[in-house]
Amino acid sequence: MRKPTQSSEINAFWGKHNQIKKLKGSLSISALGEKMSMDQGGVSKIIQGSVNVYLHRIVEIAQILGCKPSELLPLEWQKSETGTSIKIDTVTTVIETVEEWLVQSKLSLKPKEKAKLIVLLCGEVSGLPQAEQESKIIEFSNFYLKSKSA
Repeated sequence: MRKPTQSSEINAFWGKHNQIKKLKGSLSISALGEKMSMDQGGVSKIIQGSVNVYLHRIVEIAQILGCKPSELLPLEWQKSETGTSIKIDTVTTVIETVEEWLVQSKLSLKPKEKAKLIVLLCGEVSGLPQAEQESKIIEFSNFYLKSKSA
């Protein structure tokens, strides 16, 4: 993936990938705006990446939503020194999908092999939308199994 470099590219990337919509839950944009002393249009522009987002606004939104400011960033920007930050939901989806795939395929893996597969898959699907994760997990699992038997 090419990194955005221009201000407009960065804003567009932010608008497409920030985590505000996901983390705001049932809180409406107008309610979020009220808590920020902003109108709904201003908040929408921040979320959509139509305007530059100031750091104090990210901190303010995080405080309102009860999360860390870094959790509002696009997943691609949430990297730690040890690698990509992987959400517990992703790990849960990977484990459940692998278990279902093994049962449906009538296969079994040794615990160490299953653990390797799960770790590889977590890295592979982290950051993908939930809807794409399961198909990617099954596709990668089939490839992994074929490469192990070759």
